[in-house]
Formats: sequence, structure tokens, C-alpha cells
Amino acid sequence: MTDIDGVDDIHGFFQFAQLSDSDTDDGLFAKPRSRTVPFDASKINYFPKLDEESWYDHSKTKTLKAWLSEHFGLDEITYTAQRWYSKKRYLEAAELCRETAVEFVEKYRDNLRMAAIREILEIGCRSAMHLDIMEEVEFFYGMFLKCGGMNPGYNRFLAEALIKMQRFEEALEQLVAYLVQRKQDARIWEMIGLTLMDIGRSNDFSKQNNPGDLVVVWRRLALGAFCKAWRIIEGCKTWAQTEVAVRQKQIQTGDLRRSAMCAMEMVDSHRMSSDRLILGDDWSEEQGLFWLKCKEESAVDQCQIQNIVQNCSPGLQKSVRWVLENLDKDQGAGIGDESDEDDAKNVDEL
Repeated sequence: MTDIDGVDDIHGFFQFAQLSDSDTDDGLFAKPRSRTVPFDASKINYFPKLDEESWYDHSKTKTLKAWLSEHFGLDEITYTAQRWYSKKRYLEAAELCRETAVEFVEKYRDNLRMAAIREILEIGCRSAMHLDIMEEVEFFYGMFLKCGGMNPGYNRFLAEALIKMQRFEEALEQLVAYLVQRKQDARIWEMIGLTLMDIGRSNDFSKQNNPGDLVVVWRRLALGAFCKAWRIIEGCKTWAQTEVAVRQKQIQTGDLRRSAMCAMEMVDSHRMSSDRLILGDDWSEEQGLFWLKCKEESAVDQCQIQNIVQNCSPGLQKSVRWVLENLDKDQGAGIGDESDEDDAKNVDEL
């Protein structure tokens, strides 16, 4: 047994004979040493990329293939295309987007994910639409379709491209697909009205009886869509009261009013100058009378509806049916002298 009188001879977990609480040595209870290393920060030669103008644009220093192969290459190409588009350099943006899309498909042919270049395709297509280059619009539209999508933005972009290509019936299908997901969008209802007018103007009614009357029916359907858009705007209870929001509402209602006036071919006494509209004068009473007139002019009966869709494609018939079902009864379109029960029956027969 160990002699307990000699502390230095004790062994075990509590042997601290060699440790000290002195401030001058490295014992267990010594103060930590300062490990500050002197460094001259003035020698750092670093500038954040965000402080450099167009730090992402390597179009003049790298080939597209090498650029796309880099880790952040696709992101930098997207930033570059966005910048060119915002600067209205549409031709350069369209060319960059087209070359990128072709190179991307070739590079990742075995593991292709078109959704990765969705934004590139949209920028390129919008640039081509600004330049009225229909071949390029069709190219980007075809590739964008391969991306797929189940969201309103996807359908709206396809509709805009189809309208530019004057494929109005397909555009109407995409607008309906948008509203199935988001019904209370006044802008899309206005686009539906404009598209219905385009369909009425573009279809060949020369071989049908009373072709002029058929054009009028399409115009009345369009007025029904414009009235629907107006009701949505006026029924919005959460519209902000800031200056920017109020001005945006005035611009949107002004665009909608002009679209309705185009459909009605209003006489000069019913017109309102755009200057007064933008300034936001209080003309609510006159505005109410205007939309009441639109409601009256948009009334059509089911016989007229049957007449215009009987020679249309199944897709157009389906779209018109959906529009009729979702227009409010008090908007006029789709309303005749028949009862509500007869209306529902006739709509189902379309």
C-alpha cells in the first residue's frame, strides 16, 4: 500500500503534483496565451464581383462551349442574356439564347433536363417577338414546350407566343388553362377578350350565312370577357392605396376600357381621352354608364353561340364553353331570353 503521508507518491486520477496555478507557467489554471498574428490588410487585392460591371459576361473572352462547361457557366449566360434584354439589345440576346439552347441540348443529350434552360428560352423568345422574327419565335416556342409545366406562368407565356404567331385558337386554350388555376386575374380575362376578337377577324366566315353577324357575335363574347375583367378589378377589396398602386390601377382600367371601346366601335361621344384617364379624374359615374353599355352590347343568345362554334375545332368549342360557364350571369355574355336551366342545357350541348 502506498504511504499516504507522501503526496508526491500518490498515483491515480487526482494526482496534480506536477501542475500549478501560477500565472507564469503553462499549468492547468494558467491564463490563455494571445495568438494574434499581425497582418497587413492593405496588401489584400480583392474586389467583390458584384462591384464589377458585367462581371458575369464572358461572351468576348470565352467560347460558348467552354463557358457552358464551367460550374456557374449557365447562370452567367442567363445573367448576360437578362442584361442584354433589359438594355433592349434584343438581337444579341436572341442569338445568345439560341446558341446556348442548341449547345445545351447537344451537351446533355443523354441526361437532358430542358427545365434548366427555361429562362434562357423565354428570354430568347421574347427578344424574337420584339424583333418580329417569327422563325425564332417558333424555335423557342417548340423548345419551351419540352420544358413542361403545371403553373399559370407557363401557360401565359405559351399564350403570348401563340398570339404573336397568330395561332389564336391554341392561345385561347392556354389562357383557359391559366384561368383554371387562377380565375381572378383581370389581365388574363382581358387577353381572352382580345383573343376572341382576333378569332372573329381571322376565321373564314365567307362560306357561312351572314358572316358579318358572326363577327359581331365574337365581338360580343369579347365584351363579356372585358366586363368580367372590370368586375374583378372593381371587386378587389385589398388593392393598395399607395400612389404607385393607384396609378397602376388607373393604367390597367384604362387599357381595359380601350379594349372594350375597340370591340364596341364606340362613337366619339363615348370616348375618353387617355390623358384624363391617366390623371385619375373622378369620372366614376360616366365609367359606370360605359360598362353598363358594354354589358348590354355583350348579350348573346345560345342560338348565336351554336352558330359560331358549329364549324370550329373541338379545342375551340371546349374553350368557348369554359369561358361561357365562368362569365357571371350579370355580365351579359351567354345570356339570352332563355331561362337559366335552358342556358345550362345549351352550354352542355356545345
